[in-house]
Amino acid sequence: MSENQEDLSSSSSDGGKLTKHWFYEHIVDGKKRWTPFNYIDSQKIEENFLSHDPNKQIITTDGGRFEVNISERKRSSIYWTSEATEVRRCSWFYKIDSRFVPYDEGIAELLESEYTEALASKEWHRRIEIPNGEQVVFHDKNVMVHFQQQSNFDTWGTPVANAIAKPRVVKRGLDDFHIDEGDCDQIDHVLFMVHGIGSVCDLKMRTVEEVVDEFRSIAQQLVQAHYRTAYDDSKIGRVEVLPVSWYNALHSDSIDEKLKSITLDSIPRLRNFTNETLLDVLFYTSPVFSQNIINTVANSLNKKFSMFLNRNPSFKGRVSLAGHSLGSLILFDLLCHQKPFELNGENIENPDEPGTPVGRPKKISVHQPLHKTESKPIDYNFGLSGTGQPLMKYPQ
Repeated sequence: MSENQEDLSSSSSDGGKLTKHWFYEHIVDGKKRWTPFNYIDSQKIEENFLSHDPNKQIITTDGGRFEVNISERKRSSIYWTSEATEVRRCSWFYKIDSRFVPYDEGIAELLESEYTEALASKEWHRRIEIPNGEQVVFHDKNVMVHFQQQSNFDTWGTPVANAIAKPRVVKRGLDDFHIDEGDCDQIDHVLFMVHGIGSVCDLKMRTVEEVVDEFRSIAQQLVQAHYRTAYDDSKIGRVEVLPVSWYNALHSDSIDEKLKSITLDSIPRLRNFTNETLLDVLFYTSPVFSQNIINTVANSLNKKFSMFLNRNPSFKGRVSLAGHSLGSLILFDLLCHQKPFELNGENIENPDEPGTPVGRPKKISVHQPLHKTESKPIDYNFGLSGTGQPLMKYPQ
């Protein structure tokens, strides 16, 4: 636990002044979860919240990947499209299963007011009515419970006499939460991740936007483990991983409706799985849909890298592309069909060569067509159609 975390926990566990911390809601394994912002982001949001300055209500968080609108209490992604989620200024929590859920800010203020009064007067066993008709009972400063509304019906709709739901544990403060310090500001490397077939990337049914969080975390752990001294001295920074998705652009409503109209009703799960995943391979060999996929990936790479440079003007690191499954084939074809770009009127075959001036925007490293010589005269040059693809126009 860091010094900042110790300050947060000690201020609440002993009944002293309560420190507020900001949380955000997100989906984990298909369920809603509340997660604390890292210490730096929460402190930044809190300072701007307390300033009441209307020009300081939108804050960049999570290493520059999200924005928080304080006045609307919303958190939205910057580099990809997703539904905005709620954020809260939290101090009081109730327990569901093994996780703590923050109370609404109004209820938290009410509980804190009652708690402060009880602590000063030493009069406990208080019963507080909260706006949703339920009750919170303070037995003492360490034992507090939340009583839910009485249930008059069982799961079958049968009336049940004196049916009372199990009370929930109530907690004040942040002493049971692990809160990260925050992302390093210095970015040394940007990795764009392109997904493969289907809209989900693993058995947890997570999208590429969710999966890259683990890549980012693992990269950070490796940097800190193997280059600890350089990291502590701020000589190296972190690896930023950004997702690139093409699935939604391919599976428009019209395409899915056409697939549905020609899909047999037998074994629907298998057929739906085939339509949503395996059929992407055939789409990529289609002269119509393959162009759509290539355009989507290339345009997304250019757009996101341009956005990244605008938000990180001091970035001087390297850029890498990574693809999984069909995504790796898409990137392979795209890279093999890049033309050398001009810099100050000169053709640059490989801008990564030592001594070669580097300009901006540097979208991707230029890969020349591969040549392989064997004992037999076999030509391995790639044709205009890529790896078995129809003739297409490859964006730069």
